[in-house]
Amino acid sequence: MSLRKTALIPMMLASMACVQSASAQTTGPTEEAPGSPCQVTPGEQPDSGSLTDTLDKCNGVLKPPAAGDPDMVEQAPDVGETPVIPPAELPEQQDRDSDGNGEAAPEGAASYSAGHIVDAIGAAGTMADRLQTGEAQPIEVRDISILFDGIDAAVINASLAVHADEIERLREAVRNDSRLSEVLAERGLAPAGVVAAETDASGTLVIFAR
Repeated sequence: MSLRKTALIPMMLASMACVQSASAQTTGPTEEAPGSPCQVTPGEQPDSGSLTDTLDKCNGVLKPPAAGDPDMVEQAPDVGETPVIPPAELPEQQDRDSDGNGEAAPEGAASYSAGHIVDAIGAAGTMADRLQTGEAQPIEVRDISILFDGIDAAVINASLAVHADEIERLREAVRNDSRLSEVLAERGLAPAGVVAAETDASGTLVIFAR
């Protein structure tokens, strides 16, 4: 054998050893079946041989036994079924124009705010003078009783107190007009319950009463 070939033999052996060592280091741990020498209970020594021998066989990795029953599959808890309510069985919704107790508000009351009524009360004297002229015009009566049961009642009552004299003149003008008195009576109202009056954009005389 030539000297050159003899020199190559140690180099080849060294290369093979490096490849085997790298292969051993990159080989990951595998799942071990129950009873495998690589599966041990924490705190216990391997069944046979030294710990070093066991680690060598298992590539340096020992696994604890699996906990629980691997064949058991926990089912999702029963939370029941979402009820389906047919439209015909839905409860009736409260009318947005109701007074909060489910009862319908008087016609037209929901169309006016407390601020609107306060402004009309402030013009009661002017409206009283206008009614005394006897000018014929369409008439509408608005029952605003509901506004005296709400949170704005104090504001309206305060305005009535400030303009008490003008309001009394307005009520007297309504009493003296038979047509206005009749329209109020048809709504179950009286001149004494008149709170304010105004002429709207269409020229209609609107009487606010309670």
